[in-house]
Amino acid sequence: MLLRYEDLGGIHATVVRTAFAVPIHLTIDLRKLLAATVPGSKADLFSGGRATVSIDGSYRFGMTAWVAPNTGELLREMTEGPVKLTTKMSGIKGFPRGVAMEMTLFMKLAVTRLDLSSEPALAANGRRDHGRCEHRDSTARRAPGSLG
Repeated sequence: MLLRYEDLGGIHATVVRTAFAVPIHLTIDLRKLLAATVPGSKADLFSGGRATVSIDGSYRFGMTAWVAPNTGELLREMTEGPVKLTTKMSGIKGFPRGVAMEMTLFMKLAVTRLDLSSEPALAANGRRDHGRCEHRDSTARRAPGSLG
C-alpha cells in the first residue's frame, strides 16, 4: 500500500507498507545436532528413543519500505511484529513428557543503506557508483597475522 513520498538522502522515495505472516514448523533431532557440533560426544542425555525439540508458531510482521522509484532499489526498511512460538521437547532424560513452553517475542528490524549521505549527486545525474562499497573475499589467502 502506498503511504506517501518522502525525501531520503536527496532521493524522492516512495514509502510503501505491507503486512505478512510466516508459519514456523521446525523439528530438531538433538542426537544429530550434538554429533554435528561436538565430535566424539556421547548422547547419554537422551533416553532410548528419538530426542527432539519441536518449534511451532508464526511471525506476523508489518513492513514499511522506502524505495527509489527510478531503480526500485530499497533505501530503508523497518519491519516489526510479534513472533509466537511453542516449543516441545521429547526423549530427554529427566525432562517430563508433555511439557511445552510458549513465548511471544516482539521483533523490530531497521535497515538503512550506508551511502545515503552521498547519494544526492548520484540521484541528480542518474549514475550508480559502487566504489564506496567495501568487499573482502573470505576465501582469499592472507599472510598469517594479516588483517586483510
